[in-house]
Amino acid sequence: LLGRGTAHVYLENNESAVSDLTAALALKPDLASAYVNRAGTYLDLGECELGFADCNRAIGLNPASAEAFSLRGQAFLSRGELESALQDLNHAIALKPDVDAYYLVRGAVFGRMHAYAEAIRDLETGIRLTPERAELLQPLARLLAAAPQTELRNGERALALATQVCEQKSSDDWTALTALASAYAETDHSDQAAKGAERSLAFAAEDRQ
Repeated sequence: LLGRGTAHVYLENNESAVSDLTAALALKPDLASAYVNRAGTYLDLGECELGFADCNRAIGLNPASAEAFSLRGQAFLSRGELESALQDLNHAIALKPDVDAYYLVRGAVFGRMHAYAEAIRDLETGIRLTPERAELLQPLARLLAAAPQTELRNGERALALATQVCEQKSSDDWTALTALASAYAETDHSDQAAKGAERSLAFAAEDRQ
C-alpha cells in the first residue's frame, strides 16, 4: 500500500494516493514517509490543515525529515504565518541543502515578506541546482523585471529567463506571458510588452471561465 500510494503521488493521482496512504497508516501508524507523502498530497489538494497535521506527525516520528519541514513551511505559507514558514524552510535547507524545491518555497516566503533580495538569492541558488526548471525561472524573471527596488532589477536577464520559460511552456500559459511582458517593459520594448500583456489577460480570462 505504501509503495502504491507513493507511486500515485508521483503520478499526481491525488485521491488514490490519499486512499492508499491512509490504508497503509491504518496498518502501520509509525510510517513517517507515509505521513510526508500524504501531507504533500493534501497540500496539492488545497487541504492545508490536513497537510499541516500530517507534517507534525511526520516530524514527531522523524525529526530529521527535511521534506516534512519543507511541506510544513508550505502549509505555514498558505496560512500566512510567514515567520514560522521561514523557520521551517531554514531548517529543511540546513538538513538538506541541495534540494531546489526548498529554495523555491523559501523564495516565495521571502517574496511575501517583501525581502526581494533574499528571494532573488534563493531562486538563483535553486537554478544553480536545477538550471532548466521553469518553476524557478519564472518567479526570478518576474522579480528581475519588476522588483520594487530598482537596483535589484536586471531587465536583460529577466527577458532571457522569461523567454526560456515561454519556450518550455505552452503558448497560452498566461503566467509565463505575464513574466515576458514585464521583462519587455523593463527593457523598453513597449510594443512587445503591450502585446504580451494583452495575450496574458486574454488567456487568464479563459482560465477563469
